[in-house]
Amino acid sequence: MAFVRTLAWFGVTILSAVLCFGQTITVGSTTEQLTNAQRIAVGGSGTSSLTYYWPDGNIGALSHSGTNIIFAPTLNDSGQSGTVQTTLSNLNNWTSGLSLALPATNIAIGGSGAFDQNYAGGNAMYYDTASGYLIQLYHGEFWYNGSDESEPFYSSHGLAYSTDFGNTWHKLGQVVSPQTTRTSDCQAEVGAGTLLVVGSYLYDYYTDTSTGCSSPYLAVARATISSVIAAAEAGTPFTSGPGTLFMKYTGSGTWNGDGVTNLASPASGGGASVQITASSDGGILLEPNVRYNSYLNKYLLVYANGLNTSNSIEAQWSTDGVTWTDTQLLISGADLAYYPSLLNTSGGDPQTLGQNFSVFYVSPLEYPGENLYSTALSVVSRPPPPVLAQPVVN
Repeated sequence: MAFVRTLAWFGVTILSAVLCFGQTITVGSTTEQLTNAQRIAVGGSGTSSLTYYWPDGNIGALSHSGTNIIFAPTLNDSGQSGTVQTTLSNLNNWTSGLSLALPATNIAIGGSGAFDQNYAGGNAMYYDTASGYLIQLYHGEFWYNGSDESEPFYSSHGLAYSTDFGNTWHKLGQVVSPQTTRTSDCQAEVGAGTLLVVGSYLYDYYTDTSTGCSSPYLAVARATISSVIAAAEAGTPFTSGPGTLFMKYTGSGTWNGDGVTNLASPASGGGASVQITASSDGGILLEPNVRYNSYLNKYLLVYANGLNTSNSIEAQWSTDGVTWTDTQLLISGADLAYYPSLLNTSGGDPQTLGQNFSVFYVSPLEYPGENLYSTALSVVSRPPPPVLAQPVVN
């Protein structure tokens, strides 16, 4: 869009254009990084491998002591969940140098009725170099029938911390829940979540569900980094009262929605929120993943659009992490493509994107059966058009 500024100077009106241009993502080649058999083999042979359904959500990554560490939630055929940690020397080649590094103690599922009664696994990590704490935002599920996650389930986000860089984990508790209450027929899928640094905050992008279990939409909650580290240092689990560590965005610059309505009652849901963006065709926006792009000084969002026999992966841009524009189709096809994950594959911090990076995803969505793919992406700023308007003399 263009804004015209009129300047009056000695009887001459000068028209100058202040132009605001978006970005175009160039979609490159697609690589099959791991077949289904190769994915399962990361965790050992046999269908009891913890990596049987890995990755079972978006992929996260950190660079620590010169090593790329990959984090992703997982589930095996016996219902055991967790956060799988692997090391990888080259993010462009997953068939060479991918090594399993399971923690000594994974995040334990919760007790009866807990928000994470049946599932606990995450991808979103934040490492605080000053304190040495590694923070994990994890995906927790409550299965209504208690034994089959393929049936409707209710999910929320929990928080855990580690003082030995993921070797052992300690749970703090529930931090973000869908607005709707937990009922026996309500499918509420928040996604794997994010821990995106925006100024002094950590932003968690998730799919909220309105009261009455209707109208899923993309929402965001945030917590100050200092408060998250303080909670980890205190080490006291969240058990009662409203969950206000993460507050939901409620529109017009306000963050007034409690992340959790009542920590003592996980079935009570969470506070109000507003939809921050929509997909190109009004389809359900699933498994959001957001990264900062240092080349453009903007935030990039990717998500899976749709719940039918085919779906797509789309992208949008933001300058503030709340308002999103410039929707672009990245991946489309007949097969289901899920869990889109943005990673910097050009060296340096894998969570900070540059001009060239990749989106990873699994396809098709079959348990088991999906392969892990990556598609190369690059960005450039759109060049300004030639100035055609001439000065107008009054």
